[in-house]
Amino acid sequence: MTNPSIYWTLVRIDAAGDRQVQSIPSAQTFFDRVFASVTNAGNLSSRDIQSQLLDLYQDTSGLMPSASSSAYRRINAQRTLLCFISWEIDKVCLNLAKQFGATGGFTSRDLLPYVLDDDGRLQPKSSYQCYSLQILNSFDINQSSLSSWTNRKVKQHPALSKFLLECGIYLLSDWAILNDTQPKQLERILSQFHSLTATEIQKYKLLLSSYHTVYRAQRLQQRKTRKTSKCQPPNIEQLQQISDKSSIKADNLMAQLQQLAGYLREYRIHVRGGSLATESIDTADVNNYNSLAAINPTDSEESQTSVSAQ
Repeated sequence: MTNPSIYWTLVRIDAAGDRQVQSIPSAQTFFDRVFASVTNAGNLSSRDIQSQLLDLYQDTSGLMPSASSSAYRRINAQRTLLCFISWEIDKVCLNLAKQFGATGGFTSRDLLPYVLDDDGRLQPKSSYQCYSLQILNSFDINQSSLSSWTNRKVKQHPALSKFLLECGIYLLSDWAILNDTQPKQLERILSQFHSLTATEIQKYKLLLSSYHTVYRAQRLQQRKTRKTSKCQPPNIEQLQQISDKSSIKADNLMAQLQQLAGYLREYRIHVRGGSLATESIDTADVNNYNSLAAINPTDSEESQTSVSAQ
Protein backbone atom coordinates (compact mmCIF):
# COMPACT_ATOMS: atom_id res chain seq x y z
CA MET A 1 0.00 0.00 0.00
CA THR A 2 1.00 3.66 -0.17
CA ASN A 3 2.05 5.66 2.88
CA PRO A 4 -0.46 4.71 5.63
CA SER A 5 -0.34 8.23 7.03
CA ILE A 6 -2.94 9.22 4.41
CA TYR A 7 -5.45 7.60 6.78
CA TRP A 8 -4.69 9.96 9.66
CA THR A 9 -3.58 13.16 7.92
CA LEU A 10 -6.13 15.43 6.29
CA VAL A 11 -5.65 17.70 3.32
CA ARG A 12 -7.73 20.79 3.95
CA ILE A 13 -7.83 24.48 3.12
CA ASP A 14 -7.74 27.28 5.65
CA ALA A 15 -9.80 30.45 5.74
CA ALA A 16 -7.39 32.10 3.31
CA GLY A 17 -7.83 29.28 0.82
CA ASP A 18 -4.35 27.85 1.36
CA ARG A 19 -3.75 24.10 1.28
CA GLN A 20 -2.76 22.53 4.60
CA VAL A 21 -2.03 19.04 5.86
CA GLN A 22 -3.46 18.39 9.32
CA SER A 23 -2.49 15.42 11.46
CA ILE A 24 -5.33 13.81 13.43
CA PRO A 25 -3.81 11.82 16.35
CA SER A 26 -7.04 10.03 17.27
CA ALA A 27 -7.30 8.68 13.73
CA GLN A 28 -3.71 7.42 13.87
CA THR A 29 -4.30 5.75 17.24
CA PHE A 30 -7.44 4.10 15.90
CA PHE A 31 -5.74 2.98 12.68
CA ASP A 32 -2.86 1.41 14.64
CA ARG A 33 -5.31 -0.31 16.94
CA VAL A 34 -7.33 -1.80 14.07
CA PHE A 35 -4.32 -3.05 12.15
CA ALA A 36 -2.12 -3.79 15.20
CA SER A 37 0.71 -1.79 13.66
CA VAL A 38 1.50 0.23 10.60
CA THR A 39 3.93 -2.51 9.59
CA ASN A 40 1.13 -5.06 9.49
CA ALA A 41 -1.06 -2.66 7.54
CA GLY A 42 1.72 -2.32 5.01
CA ASN A 43 1.16 -5.94 4.04
CA LEU A 44 -2.46 -5.26 3.08
CA SER A 45 -3.82 -3.81 -0.13
CA SER A 46 -5.69 -0.50 -0.10
CA ARG A 47 -8.87 -2.41 -0.88
CA ASP A 48 -8.38 -4.73 2.14
CA ILE A 49 -7.73 -1.80 4.47
CA GLN A 50 -10.68 0.18 3.19
CA SER A 51 -12.95 -2.87 3.35
CA GLN A 52 -12.17 -3.30 7.06
CA LEU A 53 -12.62 0.39 7.77
CA LEU A 54 -15.91 0.43 5.85
CA ASP A 55 -17.18 -2.52 7.89
CA LEU A 56 -16.42 -0.60 11.08
CA TYR A 57 -17.93 2.60 9.72
CA GLN A 58 -21.15 0.87 8.73
CA ASP A 59 -21.57 -0.78 12.15
CA THR A 60 -24.27 1.28 13.87
CA SER A 61 -25.02 -0.99 16.83
CA GLY A 62 -23.28 1.19 19.43
CA LEU A 63 -24.92 4.18 21.11
CA MET A 64 -22.20 6.10 22.97
CA PRO A 65 -18.73 6.87 21.59
CA SER A 66 -16.71 5.24 24.38
CA ALA A 67 -13.30 3.79 23.45
CA SER A 68 -14.72 0.25 23.29
CA SER A 69 -18.05 0.93 21.61
CA SER A 70 -19.02 0.43 18.00
CA ALA A 71 -20.02 4.12 17.87
CA TYR A 72 -16.43 5.05 18.73
CA ARG A 73 -15.17 2.68 16.07
CA ARG A 74 -17.61 4.03 13.52
CA ILE A 75 -16.65 7.66 14.13
CA ASN A 76 -12.94 6.97 13.86
CA ALA A 77 -13.30 4.63 10.88
CA GLN A 78 -15.19 7.42 9.15
CA ARG A 79 -12.42 9.86 9.95
CA THR A 80 -9.67 7.60 8.55
CA LEU A 81 -11.63 7.12 5.33
CA LEU A 82 -12.32 10.84 5.03
CA CYS A 83 -8.59 11.51 5.41
CA PHE A 84 -7.90 9.12 2.54
CA ILE A 85 -10.57 10.79 0.40
CA SER A 86 -9.07 14.22 1.08
CA TRP A 87 -5.77 13.08 -0.45
CA GLU A 88 -7.61 11.70 -3.47
CA ILE A 89 -9.53 14.95 -3.93
CA ASP A 90 -6.26 16.85 -3.73
CA LYS A 91 -4.76 14.54 -6.36
CA VAL A 92 -7.67 15.02 -8.77
CA CYS A 93 -7.49 18.81 -8.49
CA LEU A 94 -3.72 18.79 -8.98
CA ASN A 95 -4.08 16.62 -12.08
CA LEU A 96 -6.82 18.83 -13.52
CA ALA A 97 -4.69 21.90 -12.99
CA LYS A 98 -1.64 20.22 -14.49
CA GLN A 99 -3.54 19.06 -17.56
CA PHE A 100 -5.83 22.02 -18.21
CA GLY A 101 -4.73 24.88 -15.97
CA ALA A 102 -2.56 26.61 -18.54
CA THR A 103 -5.38 26.58 -21.10
CA GLY A 104 -8.15 27.44 -18.65
CA GLY A 105 -6.18 29.94 -16.59
CA PHE A 106 -6.59 28.25 -13.20
CA THR A 107 -4.56 26.39 -10.57
CA SER A 108 -5.46 23.67 -8.11
CA ARG A 109 -5.90 26.44 -5.51
CA ASP A 110 -8.91 27.61 -7.53
CA LEU A 111 -10.44 24.13 -7.58
CA LEU A 112 -9.92 22.88 -4.03
CA PRO A 113 -12.47 25.15 -2.29
CA TYR A 114 -15.29 23.61 -4.32
CA VAL A 115 -14.66 20.06 -3.14
CA LEU A 116 -12.44 20.20 -0.05
CA ASP A 117 -14.62 21.43 2.82
CA ASP A 118 -13.84 18.85 5.51
CA ASP A 119 -12.80 20.59 8.74
CA GLY A 120 -11.33 17.45 10.34
CA ARG A 121 -13.78 17.16 13.23
CA LEU A 122 -14.67 13.70 14.47
CA GLN A 123 -18.25 14.79 14.99
CA PRO A 124 -19.63 17.78 13.01
CA LYS A 125 -21.44 20.57 14.84
CA SER A 126 -24.33 20.55 12.37
CA SER A 127 -26.13 18.22 10.00
CA TYR A 128 -24.16 19.58 7.04
CA GLN A 129 -22.26 16.87 5.17
CA CYS A 130 -18.91 17.86 3.73
CA TYR A 131 -18.32 16.67 0.18
CA SER A 132 -15.87 13.99 1.31
CA LEU A 133 -18.61 12.48 3.45
CA GLN A 134 -21.05 12.61 0.54
CA ILE A 135 -18.49 10.71 -1.53
CA LEU A 136 -18.02 8.14 1.23
CA ASN A 137 -21.74 7.61 1.80
CA SER A 138 -22.37 7.06 -1.91
CA PHE A 139 -19.49 4.60 -2.30
CA ASP A 140 -20.02 0.89 -2.98
CA ILE A 141 -16.83 -1.14 -2.70
CA ASN A 142 -18.37 -3.86 -4.86
CA GLN A 143 -18.79 -1.44 -7.76
CA SER A 144 -15.61 0.61 -7.71
CA SER A 145 -12.46 1.51 -5.83
CA LEU A 146 -12.59 4.44 -3.44
CA SER A 147 -9.91 6.21 -5.49
CA SER A 148 -11.78 5.94 -8.79
CA TRP A 149 -15.11 6.79 -7.13
CA THR A 150 -13.62 9.92 -5.60
CA ASN A 151 -12.12 10.88 -8.94
CA ARG A 152 -15.50 10.51 -10.59
CA LYS A 153 -17.45 12.40 -7.94
CA VAL A 154 -15.01 15.31 -7.85
CA LYS A 155 -15.35 15.80 -11.59
CA GLN A 156 -19.14 15.66 -11.24
CA HIS A 157 -19.35 18.30 -8.51
CA PRO A 158 -21.86 20.86 -9.89
CA ALA A 159 -19.99 24.01 -8.86
CA LEU A 160 -16.62 22.64 -9.92
CA SER A 161 -18.06 21.52 -13.25
CA LYS A 162 -19.55 24.99 -13.77
CA PHE A 163 -16.22 26.64 -13.01
CA LEU A 164 -14.40 24.38 -15.45
CA LEU A 165 -17.06 25.00 -18.06
CA GLU A 166 -16.48 28.73 -17.74
CA CYS A 167 -12.85 27.95 -18.48
CA GLY A 168 -13.92 26.11 -21.64
CA ILE A 169 -13.58 22.60 -20.26
CA TYR A 170 -16.56 20.30 -20.75
CA LEU A 171 -16.67 17.14 -18.66
CA LEU A 172 -17.42 14.52 -21.29
CA SER A 173 -15.20 12.69 -23.75
CA ASP A 174 -15.68 12.98 -27.51
CA TRP A 175 -17.04 9.42 -27.53
CA ALA A 176 -19.60 10.05 -24.80
CA ILE A 177 -20.77 13.22 -26.55
CA LEU A 178 -21.27 11.32 -29.80
CA ASN A 179 -23.06 8.51 -27.95
CA ASP A 180 -25.58 10.87 -26.45
CA THR A 181 -26.34 13.06 -29.49
CA GLN A 182 -29.43 12.33 -31.57
CA PRO A 183 -29.67 12.90 -35.36
CA LYS A 184 -32.42 15.55 -35.00
CA GLN A 185 -30.26 17.49 -32.56
CA LEU A 186 -27.27 17.14 -34.84
CA GLU A 187 -28.98 18.61 -37.88
CA ARG A 188 -30.20 21.64 -35.95
CA ILE A 189 -26.86 22.24 -34.22
CA LEU A 190 -24.82 21.98 -37.41
CA SER A 191 -27.18 24.13 -39.44
CA GLN A 192 -28.23 26.81 -36.97
CA PHE A 193 -25.16 27.10 -34.74
CA HIS A 194 -22.32 26.15 -37.09
CA SER A 195 -23.95 27.13 -40.41
CA LEU A 196 -22.68 24.07 -42.26
CA THR A 197 -23.93 23.27 -45.75
CA ALA A 198 -26.62 20.68 -46.41
CA THR A 199 -23.98 18.37 -47.92
CA GLU A 200 -21.77 18.61 -44.84
CA ILE A 201 -24.71 18.02 -42.52
CA GLN A 202 -25.76 14.89 -44.40
CA LYS A 203 -22.21 13.57 -44.23
CA TYR A 204 -22.07 14.06 -40.47
CA LYS A 205 -25.54 12.60 -39.95
CA LEU A 206 -24.46 9.44 -41.76
CA LEU A 207 -21.25 9.37 -39.74
CA LEU A 208 -23.14 9.70 -36.46
CA SER A 209 -25.63 7.01 -37.48
CA SER A 210 -22.77 4.67 -38.40
CA TYR A 211 -21.03 5.43 -35.11
CA HIS A 212 -24.20 4.64 -33.17
CA THR A 213 -24.75 1.40 -35.11
CA VAL A 214 -21.26 0.15 -34.33
CA TYR A 215 -19.74 1.83 -31.27
CA ARG A 216 -22.80 2.73 -29.23
CA ALA A 217 -24.51 -0.60 -29.91
CA GLN A 218 -21.43 -2.47 -28.71
CA ARG A 219 -21.18 -0.21 -25.69
CA LEU A 220 -24.77 -1.02 -24.73
CA GLN A 221 -24.11 -4.72 -25.14
CA GLN A 222 -21.06 -4.50 -22.90
CA ARG A 223 -23.15 -2.90 -20.17
CA LYS A 224 -25.50 -5.87 -20.21
CA THR A 225 -22.73 -8.37 -19.61
CA ARG A 226 -20.21 -6.57 -17.41
CA LYS A 227 -19.41 -3.35 -15.62
CA THR A 228 -18.05 -0.64 -17.89
CA SER A 229 -15.90 2.40 -17.27
CA LYS A 230 -15.44 5.60 -19.21
CA CYS A 231 -15.70 5.53 -22.98
CA GLN A 232 -12.52 4.59 -24.78
CA PRO A 233 -11.62 5.64 -28.36
CA PRO A 234 -12.94 3.29 -31.05
CA ASN A 235 -10.58 0.42 -31.79
CA ILE A 236 -9.28 -0.49 -35.25
CA GLU A 237 -12.06 -3.00 -35.88
CA GLN A 238 -14.76 -0.54 -34.88
CA LEU A 239 -13.25 2.16 -37.04
CA GLN A 240 -13.26 -0.16 -40.03
CA GLN A 241 -16.91 -1.07 -39.44
CA ILE A 242 -17.87 2.61 -39.12
CA SER A 243 -15.88 3.35 -42.26
CA ASP A 244 -17.74 0.68 -44.20
CA LYS A 245 -21.12 2.09 -43.17
CA SER A 246 -20.28 5.79 -43.60
CA SER A 247 -18.15 5.54 -46.77
CA ILE A 248 -15.47 7.63 -45.06
CA LYS A 249 -11.95 6.29 -45.49
CA ALA A 250 -10.65 4.58 -42.37
CA ASP A 251 -7.43 6.61 -42.29
CA ASN A 252 -9.47 9.82 -42.04
CA LEU A 253 -12.30 8.54 -39.89
CA MET A 254 -10.87 9.31 -36.45
CA ALA A 255 -10.26 12.92 -37.45
CA GLN A 256 -13.81 13.20 -38.78
CA LEU A 257 -15.30 11.79 -35.57
CA GLN A 258 -13.26 14.19 -33.45
CA GLN A 259 -14.25 17.10 -35.68
CA LEU A 260 -17.91 16.24 -35.24
CA ALA A 261 -17.50 15.88 -31.49
CA GLY A 262 -15.72 19.25 -31.49
CA TYR A 263 -18.71 20.91 -33.14
CA LEU A 264 -21.00 19.40 -30.53
CA ARG A 265 -18.69 20.33 -27.65
CA GLU A 266 -18.56 23.96 -28.78
CA TYR A 267 -22.34 24.09 -28.90
CA ARG A 268 -22.74 22.57 -25.45
CA ILE A 269 -20.24 24.96 -23.93
CA HIS A 270 -22.02 27.87 -25.62
CA VAL A 271 -25.50 27.01 -24.38
CA ARG A 272 -24.18 26.47 -20.86
CA GLY A 273 -22.59 29.90 -20.85
CA GLY A 274 -18.95 28.83 -21.04
CA SER A 275 -16.15 30.05 -23.26
CA LEU A 276 -15.57 28.26 -26.54
CA ALA A 277 -12.50 26.16 -25.88
CA THR A 278 -12.47 22.48 -26.79
CA GLU A 279 -10.49 20.81 -24.03
CA SER A 280 -11.85 17.43 -22.95
CA ILE A 281 -11.90 15.61 -19.66
CA ASP A 282 -12.96 12.02 -20.12
CA THR A 283 -15.17 11.46 -17.10
CA ALA A 284 -18.19 9.69 -18.52
CA ASP A 285 -19.93 7.95 -15.63
CA VAL A 286 -21.96 4.85 -16.40
CA ASN A 287 -24.29 5.52 -13.47
CA ASN A 288 -24.71 9.29 -13.58
CA TYR A 289 -25.12 10.36 -17.19
CA ASN A 290 -28.16 12.58 -16.91
CA SER A 291 -26.41 15.12 -14.69
CA LEU A 292 -23.65 15.56 -17.27
CA ALA A 293 -25.22 14.97 -20.64
CA ALA A 294 -28.19 17.37 -20.87
CA ILE A 295 -27.21 19.96 -23.44
CA ASN A 296 -29.73 22.61 -22.55
CA PRO A 297 -32.20 22.09 -19.70
CA THR A 298 -34.61 24.57 -21.27
CA ASP A 299 -34.78 22.57 -24.49
CA SER A 300 -37.10 19.59 -24.10
CA GLU A 301 -35.65 17.78 -27.09
CA GLU A 302 -32.10 18.03 -25.83
CA SER A 303 -32.83 17.29 -22.20
CA GLN A 304 -34.05 13.85 -23.20
CA THR A 305 -30.95 12.66 -25.04
CA SER A 306 -29.98 9.02 -25.13
CA VAL A 307 -27.18 8.64 -22.62
CA SER A 308 -27.24 4.97 -21.70
CA ALA A 309 -24.26 4.08 -23.86
CA GLN A 310 -21.74 6.55 -22.47
